[in-house]
Order: sequence, then C-alpha cells, then structure tokens
Amino acid sequence: MRRPAAVSGTYGNRPSQGMITLERVIPLGGATDTAGVFSRDPHRWAYFAKHWYTPSLHQSTNITGLSALQVPNTDAFPKTILYPTDYVPLNNSAAEPILDAFIANMSSLFGMTVKRFNFTATVENAATPAVTNLTALTNGPLSIINTWTQWSEVAQPLIQTWNRLFNGRFPPVDSARRTGCVTFNATAINAQTYAQALVEKNAAVEWYETHLQYSTADSCSESVMLYDIGTGGKPSYREEDLNNNPNATFLAQLPAGAAITGAGICPLYGCADLT
Repeated sequence: MRRPAAVSGTYGNRPSQGMITLERVIPLGGATDTAGVFSRDPHRWAYFAKHWYTPSLHQSTNITGLSALQVPNTDAFPKTILYPTDYVPLNNSAAEPILDAFIANMSSLFGMTVKRFNFTATVENAATPAVTNLTALTNGPLSIINTWTQWSEVAQPLIQTWNRLFNGRFPPVDSARRTGCVTFNATAINAQTYAQALVEKNAAVEWYETHLQYSTADSCSESVMLYDIGTGGKPSYREEDLNNNPNATFLAQLPAGAAITGAGICPLYGCADLT
C-alpha cells in the first residue's frame, strides 16, 4: 500500500496490526497481514477508513499474537513530531526544503515539538535485550511468520493437491517463489517456531508502544514519526533502466546507518503507517 502510493501520487495506508479482519483473504504472513486503502482525496480517505476500521471487524488476538487494540475516539493531535535522523533528511536538495517547510508549518499549526533522534541507535540501545537487534527481529520472527504462513496455508496444500491430481507432478510455481517451495525446512520453521515468533514479535511491539510511540490520555499516540519511504525524494520509475539515472532511484533503498528500511518498521512493531 505505502510504496505504491508513494510513486503514484496517491494516499495509502497500513493500519495498526489487527485493525481489520482478513477472513477469506489469501494470506502472506498471517500475523503481520493488514488491509489498507488507496485514495486521491484525503478527506474521502479518512472518511472511508473511519467507517471501515470498526471494532466489530478487529482481528482476534489469537491471530495477531498481540494485546487487544485500544482505539480511543478522540480529536486530539499528537504533541511531538519524531524526526529520525537515520532516515531523513532527503538526499535530494530540491525536495528537502519542501519537507522542512511542511514540518515547520505543521508544528506551528498544531503546537507540536520536533524531536530529532536516531531511530536505529535508540532501538539498539534499549534496556530490553530481546528488542534491540532490528536485523535479527526482521530476519527471525518476521521471516518465520511470513514463511510458515505461506507454506502451511498456500504452498503445501497446493503442492499436495497438484501432486494428487496430476500424477505426482510439482505445480508450475513462479520461479521467484519456486525455490522456497522446494527447499522449505520444516525443522527450522514449523508451528512451534511460529508460536515462538509471535511471542518475540509481541515483546518488540510492547517495547515500541511503551517507549517510543505511546498512547496518552489525550491522544491515541503522543507522537507522529516522519520518514522517507525509500526514494530519498527522487522519482522511482517502473522502467528499470530509468532508475539507473543519478536523478532517480530504486524503491526501498536502505539508508546509510539504518538497520532496516523505513517501510519495515510498522510490519515489525504493528503500528499504523500512512503515505
């Protein structure tokens, strides 16, 4: 949702984890999947989201592995703008003044304070050891959650059914996914390691919601964090060759000094992310 919106001039969102049921939807990563909305009009976007993400459609905590969502109905705004220095400023001198002016106007209009900090260093220096390694959390619990869901709910049923119907043959899976189907390691990734991955992800979420972006009596989040979705303020084109130009870029580039891409933060911590 977020990266396509970023390169198509639209709004797109990833809601807080568990905000919307995904019953009867083919899963990608069961406990990390969400459903968002594209829009060209911010008012219609907000109106639709307000009516779609209702408590009656929240996912069960048995699916997310997280505590139940608390979504206060408040018009209060965050008090702080978090400015992660490992993701911004942009690497486009023409785009940076536009971002700076936006931050200045927003902080002035809503009486907000701008807090500059290094996101990666803040996490890695946390007092809770289980949440300090961003790379390990992404390649460990998140990878297990996504891989086990894809295998147990999509790949394995497909392989077994195809084998039965077509004389033991392997299904014509796209090459990008075929290797994972053939080399799947059930010893390393299974229902037990999946359950442990949920515990580890929940520990990371609890830390994030306690120490970094936390709720207050006045608003659902004390702060809003601004970051670059991955283009650094440069265009990113569908035609691959065009992105080799110094004035363009490939999407989802890892900034220098950051452990994970900015777009990887909310899948890990279950937070809402809007482009």
